[in-house]
Amino acid sequence: MRMKRTRQEKIDRIVDRIKSDKKPGQGQLGIEMEHMIVDRETGRRIFYEGQPGVLEILEELARMPGLEPVRINGHIAGVRNEDMAVSIEPGAQFELSIPQARDIKTLEERAQKGYNLLLPVLEKYGYGMMALGADPDNQALDVPIIAKERYRIMNNWLGAHGSHSRKMMRLSCALQVSIDYFGPEDFQKKYRILTAMVPILYTLTDTVSRLSGNKLDKFNARQEIWRGTDPDRTGLIPTSFEEDFSFASYADWLLDRVILFRLEGEKEVETGDITLSQAMDQAESEEEWSGLIDQALGIVFPDIRVKGFLEIRPMDALPLDLSLAVTAMIKGLFYDMNNLDRLDRKFKTVSIDLVERGMDSGRDNGIHGYYLSDYFANWGIKLLDLAQEGLSEEEKAYLAPLRNLWSHLETPRISYEKIEEEEGWEGLRRILLARRKEGVR
Repeated sequence: MRMKRTRQEKIDRIVDRIKSDKKPGQGQLGIEMEHMIVDRETGRRIFYEGQPGVLEILEELARMPGLEPVRINGHIAGVRNEDMAVSIEPGAQFELSIPQARDIKTLEERAQKGYNLLLPVLEKYGYGMMALGADPDNQALDVPIIAKERYRIMNNWLGAHGSHSRKMMRLSCALQVSIDYFGPEDFQKKYRILTAMVPILYTLTDTVSRLSGNKLDKFNARQEIWRGTDPDRTGLIPTSFEEDFSFASYADWLLDRVILFRLEGEKEVETGDITLSQAMDQAESEEEWSGLIDQALGIVFPDIRVKGFLEIRPMDALPLDLSLAVTAMIKGLFYDMNNLDRLDRKFKTVSIDLVERGMDSGRDNGIHGYYLSDYFANWGIKLLDLAQEGLSEEEKAYLAPLRNLWSHLETPRISYEKIEEEEGWEGLRRILLARRKEGVR
Protein backbone atom coordinates (compact mmCIF):
# COMPACT_ATOMS: atom_id res chain seq x y z
CA MET A 1 0.00 0.00 0.00
CA ARG A 2 1.38 3.37 -1.02
CA MET A 3 2.20 5.81 1.77
CA LYS A 4 1.09 9.20 0.47
CA ARG A 5 1.58 11.78 3.22
CA THR A 6 1.45 15.56 3.51
CA ARG A 7 4.50 17.63 2.69
CA GLN A 8 4.92 18.48 6.37
CA GLU A 9 4.91 14.80 7.28
CA LYS A 10 7.65 14.20 4.70
CA ILE A 11 9.69 17.11 6.06
CA ASP A 12 9.32 15.80 9.60
CA ARG A 13 10.49 12.37 8.52
CA ILE A 14 13.60 13.77 6.79
CA VAL A 15 14.41 15.84 9.88
CA ASP A 16 14.04 12.77 12.08
CA ARG A 17 16.40 10.90 9.76
CA ILE A 18 19.01 13.64 9.87
CA LYS A 19 18.86 13.73 13.67
CA SER A 20 18.96 9.94 13.99
CA ASP A 21 22.12 9.83 11.88
CA LYS A 22 23.89 11.96 14.48
CA LYS A 23 26.57 9.88 16.16
CA PRO A 24 27.54 10.12 19.83
CA GLY A 25 30.67 12.04 20.75
CA GLN A 26 29.88 15.54 19.55
CA GLY A 27 32.64 18.05 18.95
CA GLN A 28 34.62 15.96 16.50
CA LEU A 29 36.06 16.55 13.03
CA GLY A 30 36.39 14.26 10.05
CA ILE A 31 38.34 14.73 6.83
CA GLU A 32 38.07 13.27 3.36
CA MET A 33 40.99 13.87 1.02
CA GLU A 34 40.69 13.12 -2.69
CA HIS A 35 43.69 12.34 -4.88
CA MET A 36 44.49 11.51 -8.46
CA ILE A 37 46.60 8.39 -8.98
CA VAL A 38 49.45 9.27 -11.34
CA ASP A 39 52.57 7.72 -12.81
CA ARG A 40 55.46 9.21 -10.85
CA GLU A 41 57.73 9.59 -13.86
CA THR A 42 55.36 10.75 -16.58
CA GLY A 43 52.53 12.30 -14.55
CA ARG A 44 50.08 10.19 -16.58
CA ARG A 45 46.77 9.73 -14.77
CA ILE A 46 45.91 6.14 -13.82
CA PHE A 47 42.30 5.04 -14.36
CA TYR A 48 40.22 2.20 -12.96
CA GLU A 49 41.09 -0.31 -15.63
CA GLY A 50 44.49 -0.58 -17.27
CA GLN A 51 47.82 -2.34 -16.99
CA PRO A 52 47.67 -2.09 -14.02
CA GLY A 53 44.88 0.26 -13.02
CA VAL A 54 43.11 1.30 -9.85
CA LEU A 55 41.13 -1.95 -9.96
CA GLU A 56 44.29 -4.06 -9.60
CA ILE A 57 45.66 -1.73 -6.92
CA LEU A 58 42.49 -2.05 -4.82
CA GLU A 59 42.52 -5.83 -5.17
CA GLU A 60 46.11 -5.94 -3.98
CA LEU A 61 45.30 -3.67 -1.04
CA ALA A 62 42.33 -5.89 -0.17
CA ARG A 63 44.69 -8.86 0.25
CA MET A 64 46.83 -7.03 2.79
CA PRO A 65 46.48 -7.97 6.47
CA GLY A 66 44.41 -5.42 8.35
CA LEU A 67 42.52 -4.10 5.31
CA GLU A 68 38.98 -5.18 4.54
CA PRO A 69 37.62 -4.94 0.98
CA VAL A 70 34.44 -3.01 0.21
CA ARG A 71 32.55 -4.55 -2.71
CA ILE A 72 29.44 -3.40 -4.56
CA ASN A 73 27.69 -5.98 -6.72
CA GLY A 74 30.84 -8.05 -6.56
CA HIS A 75 33.12 -5.26 -7.79
CA ILE A 76 35.75 -3.83 -5.48
CA ALA A 77 35.01 -0.21 -4.58
CA GLY A 78 37.45 0.42 -1.74
CA VAL A 79 39.20 -0.86 1.36
CA ARG A 80 38.98 0.10 5.02
CA ASN A 81 40.19 -0.47 8.55
CA GLU A 82 39.54 1.24 11.88
CA ASP A 83 41.79 4.20 11.03
CA MET A 84 40.73 5.03 7.49
CA ALA A 85 38.70 4.07 4.44
CA VAL A 86 39.55 4.34 0.76
CA SER A 87 36.76 4.75 -1.77
CA ILE A 88 36.84 5.73 -5.41
CA GLU A 89 35.13 8.61 -7.18
CA PRO A 90 33.62 8.34 -10.70
CA GLY A 91 36.93 8.97 -12.50
CA ALA A 92 38.82 6.60 -10.17
CA GLN A 93 40.02 9.39 -7.88
CA PHE A 94 41.15 7.93 -4.53
CA GLU A 95 39.30 9.33 -1.53
CA LEU A 96 41.04 8.78 1.79
CA SER A 97 38.48 9.19 4.60
CA ILE A 98 39.61 9.59 8.18
CA PRO A 99 37.06 8.80 10.92
CA GLN A 100 36.02 11.65 13.15
CA ALA A 101 38.23 12.57 16.08
CA ARG A 102 38.36 15.41 18.59
CA ASP A 103 41.98 16.45 18.02
CA ILE A 104 44.02 17.22 14.91
CA LYS A 105 46.92 15.03 16.05
CA THR A 106 44.74 11.92 15.89
CA LEU A 107 43.57 12.86 12.39
CA GLU A 108 47.18 13.36 11.32
CA GLU A 109 48.29 10.01 12.74
CA ARG A 110 45.41 8.17 11.08
CA ALA A 111 46.09 9.85 7.75
CA GLN A 112 49.78 8.97 7.92
CA LYS A 113 48.93 5.36 8.76
CA GLY A 114 46.75 5.37 5.67
CA TYR A 115 49.53 6.72 3.49
CA ASN A 116 51.97 4.21 4.99
CA LEU A 117 49.67 1.39 3.88
CA LEU A 118 48.69 2.75 0.48
CA LEU A 119 51.86 4.30 -0.87
CA PRO A 120 54.14 1.22 -0.88
CA VAL A 121 51.63 -0.59 -3.08
CA LEU A 122 51.39 2.36 -5.44
CA GLU A 123 55.15 2.86 -5.48
CA LYS A 124 55.65 -0.75 -6.55
CA TYR A 125 53.94 0.17 -9.82
CA GLY A 126 55.70 3.51 -10.07
CA TYR A 127 52.54 5.38 -9.06
CA GLY A 128 51.73 8.04 -6.49
CA MET A 129 48.80 10.03 -5.05
CA MET A 130 48.55 13.69 -6.07
CA ALA A 131 46.26 16.21 -4.34
CA LEU A 132 45.15 18.91 -6.76
CA GLY A 133 41.74 20.52 -7.25
CA ALA A 134 41.40 19.43 -10.87
CA ASP A 135 43.19 17.32 -13.45
CA PRO A 136 45.74 19.57 -15.19
CA ASP A 137 46.14 17.42 -18.30
CA ASN A 138 43.18 15.29 -19.38
CA GLN A 139 40.04 16.29 -21.24
CA ALA A 140 36.93 15.22 -19.34
CA LEU A 141 35.70 12.75 -21.95
CA ASP A 142 39.13 11.09 -22.12
CA VAL A 143 38.69 9.95 -18.51
CA PRO A 144 36.60 6.76 -18.34
CA ILE A 145 33.82 6.54 -15.78
CA ILE A 146 33.93 3.54 -13.47
CA ALA A 147 31.52 0.85 -14.61
CA LYS A 148 29.06 1.41 -11.78
CA GLU A 149 25.37 1.87 -12.52
CA ARG A 150 24.88 4.94 -10.33
CA TYR A 151 27.78 6.68 -12.10
CA ARG A 152 26.29 5.85 -15.51
CA ILE A 153 22.98 7.33 -14.38
CA MET A 154 24.66 10.39 -12.85
CA ASN A 155 26.80 10.89 -15.95
CA ASN A 156 23.72 10.94 -18.21
CA TRP A 157 21.57 13.14 -15.98
CA LEU A 158 24.21 15.60 -14.79
CA GLY A 159 25.71 15.82 -18.27
CA ALA A 160 22.34 17.06 -19.53
CA HIS A 161 21.96 19.53 -16.66
CA GLY A 162 25.20 21.50 -16.54
CA SER A 163 27.98 22.33 -18.97
CA HIS A 164 30.71 21.28 -16.51
CA SER A 165 29.05 18.23 -14.93
CA ARG A 166 31.29 15.72 -16.66
CA LYS A 167 34.36 17.69 -15.62
CA MET A 168 33.16 17.54 -12.03
CA MET A 169 32.81 13.76 -12.09
CA ARG A 170 36.05 13.00 -13.90
CA LEU A 171 38.49 15.82 -13.22
CA SER A 172 37.83 17.35 -9.79
CA CYS A 173 39.30 16.52 -6.37
CA ALA A 174 38.35 18.05 -3.03
CA LEU A 175 39.13 18.26 0.64
CA GLN A 176 35.99 17.87 2.74
CA VAL A 177 35.84 18.58 6.47
CA SER A 178 32.92 17.56 8.67
CA ILE A 179 31.89 19.13 11.96
CA ASP A 180 29.15 18.48 14.50
CA TYR A 181 26.26 20.71 15.48
CA PHE A 182 24.72 20.81 18.96
CA GLY A 183 21.02 21.37 18.38
CA PRO A 184 18.77 23.52 16.16
CA GLU A 185 20.17 26.95 17.08
CA ASP A 186 23.78 25.82 16.73
CA PHE A 187 22.94 24.17 13.41
CA GLN A 188 21.37 27.35 12.06
CA LYS A 189 24.26 29.53 13.19
CA LYS A 190 26.96 27.23 11.78
CA TYR A 191 25.15 26.69 8.50
CA ARG A 192 24.68 30.44 7.96
CA ILE A 193 28.32 31.24 8.80
CA LEU A 194 29.68 28.43 6.62
CA THR A 195 27.55 29.56 3.69
CA ALA A 196 28.91 33.09 4.10
CA MET A 197 32.45 31.67 4.10
CA VAL A 198 32.01 29.71 0.85
CA PRO A 199 33.78 32.31 -1.40
CA ILE A 200 36.63 32.61 1.11
CA LEU A 201 37.18 28.86 1.28
CA TYR A 202 37.08 28.41 -2.49
CA THR A 203 39.42 31.32 -3.15
CA LEU A 204 42.02 30.75 -0.45
CA THR A 205 42.42 27.01 -1.17
CA ASP A 206 42.56 27.35 -4.98
CA THR A 207 45.22 25.02 -6.43
CA VAL A 208 44.48 24.92 -10.15
CA SER A 209 46.48 26.89 -12.72
CA ARG A 210 46.06 24.38 -15.56
CA LEU A 211 42.96 22.51 -16.62
CA SER A 212 42.79 19.90 -19.39
CA GLY A 213 46.14 21.03 -20.77
CA ASN A 214 45.29 24.74 -20.84
CA LYS A 215 46.82 27.51 -18.73
CA LEU A 216 44.08 29.41 -16.90
CA ASP A 217 43.78 33.18 -16.70
CA LYS A 218 40.94 33.03 -14.15
CA PHE A 219 40.97 31.57 -10.64
CA ASN A 220 38.94 29.04 -8.63
CA ALA A 221 38.60 26.49 -11.43
CA ARG A 222 37.00 23.87 -9.20
CA GLN A 223 34.48 26.42 -7.93
CA GLU A 224 33.49 27.20 -11.51
CA ILE A 225 33.24 23.51 -12.41
CA TRP A 226 30.74 23.07 -9.57
CA ARG A 227 28.84 26.21 -10.58
CA GLY A 228 28.35 24.56 -13.96
CA THR A 229 27.07 21.29 -12.47
CA ASP A 230 23.29 20.74 -12.19
CA PRO A 231 22.44 23.91 -10.22
CA ASP A 232 19.32 22.22 -8.88
CA ARG A 233 21.40 20.04 -6.53
CA THR A 234 24.63 22.01 -6.04
CA GLY A 235 25.81 25.38 -4.77
CA LEU A 236 24.02 27.44 -2.14
CA ILE A 237 20.75 26.63 -0.38
CA PRO A 238 18.52 29.65 -1.26
CA THR A 239 17.01 29.98 2.22
CA SER A 240 20.31 29.75 4.14
CA PHE A 241 20.17 33.33 5.44
CA GLU A 242 16.50 33.44 6.36
CA GLU A 243 15.89 33.95 10.09
CA ASP A 244 13.91 30.73 10.42
CA PHE A 245 16.37 28.52 8.49
CA SER A 246 16.38 25.10 10.12
CA PHE A 247 16.63 21.35 9.59
CA ALA A 248 13.13 21.62 8.15
CA SER A 249 14.28 24.24 5.62
CA TYR A 250 16.96 21.89 4.34
CA ALA A 251 14.47 19.02 4.25
CA ASP A 252 12.00 21.17 2.32
CA TRP A 253 14.70 21.94 -0.27
CA LEU A 254 15.67 18.27 -0.46
CA LEU A 255 12.11 17.13 -1.23
CA ASP A 256 12.17 18.87 -4.63
CA ARG A 257 15.48 17.41 -5.82
CA VAL A 258 15.42 14.72 -8.51
CA ILE A 259 16.62 11.46 -6.94
CA LEU A 260 18.06 9.97 -10.22
CA PHE A 261 17.68 6.34 -9.12
CA ARG A 262 16.19 4.13 -6.44
CA LEU A 263 17.67 1.04 -4.81
CA GLU A 264 15.99 -2.31 -5.33
CA GLY A 265 18.08 -4.66 -3.22
CA GLU A 266 21.61 -3.93 -4.37
CA LYS A 267 20.44 -2.84 -7.82
CA GLU A 268 20.22 0.84 -8.77
CA VAL A 269 17.20 1.55 -10.98
CA GLU A 270 16.98 4.79 -12.95
CA THR A 271 13.95 6.94 -12.10
CA GLY A 272 14.05 9.78 -14.61
CA ASP A 273 12.94 13.17 -13.32
CA ILE A 274 11.07 11.99 -10.21
CA THR A 275 11.73 14.13 -7.13
CA LEU A 276 12.19 12.79 -3.64
CA SER A 277 8.70 13.98 -2.75
CA GLN A 278 7.15 12.12 -5.70
CA ALA A 279 9.18 8.99 -4.97
CA MET A 280 7.99 9.06 -1.34
CA ASP A 281 4.40 9.16 -2.62
CA GLN A 282 5.09 5.96 -4.55
CA ALA A 283 6.77 4.17 -1.63
CA GLU A 284 4.97 1.18 -0.17
CA SER A 285 6.71 0.77 3.19
CA GLU A 286 8.46 2.65 5.96
CA GLU A 287 11.66 0.88 4.98
CA GLU A 288 11.37 2.20 1.43
CA TRP A 289 10.81 5.73 2.75
CA SER A 290 13.97 5.49 4.85
CA GLY A 291 15.99 4.21 1.90
CA LEU A 292 14.81 7.04 -0.35
CA ILE A 293 15.74 9.66 2.25
CA ASP A 294 19.20 8.16 2.79
CA GLN A 295 19.84 8.13 -0.93
CA ALA A 296 18.54 11.68 -1.44
CA LEU A 297 20.80 13.05 1.30
CA GLY A 298 23.84 11.68 -0.55
CA ILE A 299 22.88 12.53 -4.14
CA VAL A 300 22.79 16.30 -3.60
CA PHE A 301 26.00 18.32 -3.50
CA PRO A 302 25.50 21.78 -1.98
CA ASP A 303 28.61 23.60 -0.82
CA ILE A 304 27.54 22.83 2.76
CA ARG A 305 25.83 19.43 2.95
CA VAL A 306 23.73 18.16 5.85
CA LYS A 307 23.82 14.61 7.17
CA GLY A 308 24.28 13.76 10.85
CA PHE A 309 26.94 16.48 10.65
CA LEU A 310 27.84 19.45 8.47
CA GLU A 311 30.05 18.58 5.52
CA ILE A 312 32.14 21.55 4.33
CA ARG A 313 32.86 21.03 0.62
CA PRO A 314 34.35 24.14 -1.08
CA MET A 315 38.06 23.38 -0.53
CA ASP A 316 40.33 22.10 -3.30
CA ALA A 317 42.25 18.90 -2.65
CA LEU A 318 45.38 19.81 -0.70
CA PRO A 319 48.54 18.11 0.58
CA LEU A 320 48.26 16.78 4.11
CA ASP A 321 49.89 19.73 5.89
CA LEU A 322 47.47 22.19 4.29
CA SER A 323 44.52 19.82 4.79
CA LEU A 324 45.29 19.68 8.51
CA ALA A 325 45.77 23.47 8.59
CA VAL A 326 42.29 24.02 7.11
CA THR A 327 40.84 21.49 9.54
CA ALA A 328 42.52 23.22 12.50
CA MET A 329 41.18 26.59 11.34
CA ILE A 330 37.67 25.18 11.12
CA LYS A 331 37.99 23.64 14.58
CA GLY A 332 39.22 26.88 16.13
CA LEU A 333 36.39 28.85 14.52
CA PHE A 334 33.42 26.54 14.99
CA TYR A 335 34.11 24.76 18.27
CA ASP A 336 34.89 27.93 20.21
CA MET A 337 31.59 29.55 21.22
CA ASN A 338 33.09 33.04 21.46
CA ASN A 339 34.43 32.75 17.91
CA LEU A 340 31.12 31.41 16.68
CA ASP A 341 29.31 34.41 18.13
CA ARG A 342 31.88 36.81 16.63
CA LEU A 343 31.47 35.24 13.19
CA ASP A 344 27.71 35.31 13.54
CA ARG A 345 27.87 39.06 14.10
CA LYS A 346 30.31 39.57 11.21
CA PHE A 347 28.07 37.75 8.74
CA LYS A 348 24.70 38.97 10.05
CA THR A 349 23.83 40.98 6.93
CA VAL A 350 25.03 38.52 4.29
CA SER A 351 22.70 37.40 1.49
CA ILE A 352 22.87 34.73 -1.20
CA ASP A 353 23.43 37.48 -3.77
CA LEU A 354 26.45 38.81 -1.84
CA VAL A 355 27.92 35.30 -1.59
CA GLU A 356 27.51 34.80 -5.34
CA ARG A 357 29.18 38.14 -6.01
CA GLY A 358 32.01 37.13 -3.69
CA MET A 359 32.47 33.95 -5.72
CA ASP A 360 32.61 36.06 -8.89
CA SER A 361 35.29 38.26 -7.33
CA GLY A 362 37.33 35.22 -6.30
CA ARG A 363 37.06 33.81 -9.81
CA ASP A 364 38.18 37.06 -11.43
CA ASN A 365 40.81 38.26 -8.95
CA GLY A 366 41.90 35.36 -6.74
CA ILE A 367 43.33 36.32 -3.34
CA HIS A 368 43.30 39.98 -4.42
CA GLY A 369 39.52 39.89 -4.80
CA TYR A 370 37.14 41.80 -2.53
CA TYR A 371 34.31 40.33 -0.46
CA LEU A 372 32.13 41.87 2.24
CA SER A 373 34.20 45.06 2.48
CA ASP A 374 37.62 43.40 2.64
CA TYR A 375 40.19 41.58 0.52
CA PHE A 376 40.28 37.79 0.57
CA ALA A 377 43.85 37.88 1.89
CA ASN A 378 42.73 39.91 4.90
CA TRP A 379 39.79 37.57 5.49
CA GLY A 380 42.23 34.67 5.64
CA ILE A 381 44.46 36.30 8.25
CA LYS A 382 41.46 37.43 10.32
CA LEU A 383 40.07 33.90 10.36
CA LEU A 384 43.43 32.44 11.36
CA ASP A 385 43.76 34.97 14.18
CA LEU A 386 40.33 34.02 15.48
CA ALA A 387 40.98 30.29 15.07
CA GLN A 388 44.21 30.56 17.01
CA GLU A 389 42.28 31.85 20.03
CA GLY A 390 40.10 28.72 19.95
CA LEU A 391 42.90 26.14 19.77
CA SER A 392 45.28 24.58 22.25
CA GLU A 393 48.95 25.54 22.09
CA GLU A 394 49.74 22.27 20.33
CA GLU A 395 47.06 22.70 17.70
CA LYS A 396 47.88 26.34 16.95
CA ALA A 397 51.02 25.08 15.17
CA TYR A 398 48.91 23.38 12.51
CA LEU A 399 47.79 26.80 11.21
CA ALA A 400 51.31 27.82 10.16
CA PRO A 401 51.22 26.60 6.52
CA LEU A 402 48.14 28.69 5.79
CA ARG A 403 49.48 31.76 7.56
CA ASN A 404 52.70 31.47 5.60
CA LEU A 405 50.76 31.48 2.33
CA TRP A 406 48.12 34.09 3.02
CA SER A 407 50.42 36.57 4.76
CA HIS A 408 52.50 36.59 1.56
CA LEU A 409 49.37 37.11 -0.58
CA GLU A 410 49.61 33.58 -1.92
CA THR A 411 47.17 30.74 -2.37
CA PRO A 412 48.37 27.17 -3.02
CA ARG A 413 47.93 27.89 -6.73
CA ILE A 414 50.22 30.93 -6.64
CA SER A 415 52.80 28.98 -4.64
CA TYR A 416 52.63 26.11 -7.13
CA GLU A 417 53.02 28.46 -10.08
CA LYS A 418 56.24 29.85 -8.59
CA ILE A 419 57.63 26.33 -8.14
CA GLU A 420 56.63 25.44 -11.69
CA GLU A 421 58.45 28.50 -13.03
CA GLU A 422 61.65 27.40 -11.27
CA GLU A 423 61.48 23.62 -11.56
CA GLY A 424 58.99 22.93 -14.33
CA TRP A 425 55.79 20.94 -14.10
CA GLU A 426 57.73 17.73 -13.37
CA GLY A 427 59.38 19.33 -10.37
CA LEU A 428 56.05 20.60 -9.06
CA ARG A 429 54.44 17.20 -9.53
CA ARG A 430 57.12 15.54 -7.41
CA ILE A 431 56.44 18.03 -4.61
CA LEU A 432 52.68 17.41 -4.78
CA LEU A 433 52.91 13.64 -4.47
CA ALA A 434 51.77 12.37 -1.06
CA ARG A 435 54.52 11.13 1.24
CA ARG A 436 54.81 8.57 3.97
CA LYS A 437 56.00 9.63 7.39
CA GLU A 438 58.40 7.17 8.98
CA GLY A 439 57.64 6.14 12.53
CA VAL A 440 53.84 6.33 12.17
CA ARG A 441 52.31 2.88 12.59
